[in-house]
Amino acid sequence: MKIYWPIAKTIAISFIFVFCFNVFGLSAFKSTMICLFIIGVYQDIVAFIVPNTIRMPAMDSSCFVSSTKAHINYVNVSQYDHPVKDGVDKNFKKIINLMPKFRYKVKEICGDYYYEEISVDEAIEKSIITAASPDKILRSQEDIDNYISDNVNTKIPIDGPMVRIYWQDYEPTDQDHLPENERTRGMVILKAHHSFCDGVSIMCMTLALSDEYSRDYFVKSSDAKWYEAIFIRLMTPF
Repeated sequence: MKIYWPIAKTIAISFIFVFCFNVFGLSAFKSTMICLFIIGVYQDIVAFIVPNTIRMPAMDSSCFVSSTKAHINYVNVSQYDHPVKDGVDKNFKKIINLMPKFRYKVKEICGDYYYEEISVDEAIEKSIITAASPDKILRSQEDIDNYISDNVNTKIPIDGPMVRIYWQDYEPTDQDHLPENERTRGMVILKAHHSFCDGVSIMCMTLALSDEYSRDYFVKSSDAKWYEAIFIRLMTPF
């Protein structure tokens, strides 16, 4: 039997309100505050009890509430004047080691999404990809456009990181008009679910891959204040 968890949770929280109000004799205000507190922390309790479970932040989980007309994946294309294999091996594998979210897969518990950390090797295997066969290698801007068009709205499986890093050394067939030293020699196409990043954070991450890494590259920002975090959590209670 399929359980409709939002309905089940609504019934449960309503029961808790009635229990507090009628049995304990609390005021409607206090009963409501208790219910809001439970809504805010129950996923932390689940994450504490279930091994290798990390609560998914509310802003991440809200990205899974969408429609068939929404573009939920972000795609970025970076072209280079040199081959990229060494850079991918060095920088992306380094960042997978450093940044936990590159090692998170998504799992569902009672209708809620949580993260579960996987090994570095598994994360690399699932997130870094190349052309499946020689005939799939991209050789022109048209090939790149078609690849993005075909893949941008393809769902990323939740059994691995919500990001895919496609790379290849590039020998374009449509850059004969350019001098040899201006032709593209390598390319990285990064596709990520919106729960993984947004336009600002992906720009910061791309800059962080530079050999000349500096936090000065980043857009200046600040963490959400405690009351802002609570408001975000209450926006998507279930």
